[in-house]
Formats: sequence, C-alpha cells, structure tokens
Amino acid sequence: MFQIPTTSDSFMGYGPVVPDGYGCSYNPHPDSIVFCVSTFRSCESTSSHRFVQQLGANLNQVRQLLEQSQHATVA
Repeated sequence: MFQIPTTSDSFMGYGPVVPDGYGCSYNPHPDSIVFCVSTFRSCESTSSHRFVQQLGANLNQVRQLLEQSQHATVA
C-alpha cells in the first residue's frame, strides 16, 4: 500500500488485509496528521475504537518526547 499525501481536507482509507488486522491510512499535513482506521466487523479480537485511542496516546507520548528534546537542546 502507498500513502499519498494531499493538501486537501479529504482522506482515503482502505480495509485490513487479514481478518484480524487493521487498515490504517494517514495523510500528513504541516500541523496535523489525518488517520483513517478500519477493521472487519466480524472479528471479535479487533477494535477500531481501541486502536485509535492507543494510536492517539502513543502520538501524544512522541510529541512530549520531541518537546522535551527541543527544550533540552535550547537550554
């Protein structure tokens, strides 16, 4: 799969390639990243909602690390 960034507000998503997997497309913008997450409804072991929550938490941790790094470099 390819990620094709676009400057428009639209996004393109795709489905998971295995029954117990996720589809996760993303479109980076200068100040944000648009994600489109999908799972198969028939799979009980996957949850798009939980995946998005964890993705958000992980991205916030990365942001905090980058901000700390930036402050340490400036000081």
